[in-house]
Amino acid sequence: MNITIVGSGNVAFTLARGLQKVPDVSVLQILSRNRRSGEQLADMLSCSYSNDAADLHMNTDLCLLCVGDSAITRLAQQLPTFASCLYAHTSGTVPSTALAQFAHFGVFYPLQTLSKERHIEWNSIPVLITGNDPASTSALSVLATKLGSPTSKIADEQRLVVHLAAVISNNFSTALTAVGAEILKAEGLDPVLLHPLLKEGVAKICELGALKAQTGPAIRQDLTTMDRHLALLKDDEQLQGLYRDLSALILRLHQRRD
Repeated sequence: MNITIVGSGNVAFTLARGLQKVPDVSVLQILSRNRRSGEQLADMLSCSYSNDAADLHMNTDLCLLCVGDSAITRLAQQLPTFASCLYAHTSGTVPSTALAQFAHFGVFYPLQTLSKERHIEWNSIPVLITGNDPASTSALSVLATKLGSPTSKIADEQRLVVHLAAVISNNFSTALTAVGAEILKAEGLDPVLLHPLLKEGVAKICELGALKAQTGPAIRQDLTTMDRHLALLKDDEQLQGLYRDLSALILRLHQRRD
């Protein structure tokens, strides 16, 4: 399989590292508006680079658009149409039909938080697959399997729901952890203090499920502790409101479980 990667961000770099380990897959080309990161990625893969989507290599079997959601439709319009090529994007929110001008199209969505600075093995990245026909679905599934990823075939509407759940579970919790780190730094304390807690919290969630893993003053209805916390946040109404709302959510989830 000859692959062209469009983009040179987090997903592109993570995918490229994985593809380097697959013997019967070749990355022919990197297409990216960002010349610096695009050339860096092309050098890593020993393949060609262009900053023009119209330069898509005619021998490409699979063109993977690893770009931001807002750029997918625009870039798709700039790509040449090759009848034998499969075009797919990696977005969790954009429908596969954004590529419907091509004969064969789909989605190759890695359900994981990815950063080019961090190496991660693809056997820990579930890939959600959508194809407009059986051949496209099969080709994307085969690629994911060669990378070592667990795969699931999923509809566009389901993938959007998965993305919502992922944002709430991961992105929001990451932001809250950043707030916790700022609170410690303001008192001259090292945020690394939180790391063992965070690791154990994730381990408990994976082993017990999130509801059973929940602890803290809200679930105990420890109003004295909660009031003391709110007093510490007296200078930040937004965080005070967030503390109250999340505490109410924890209590509601716990009562529902009971």
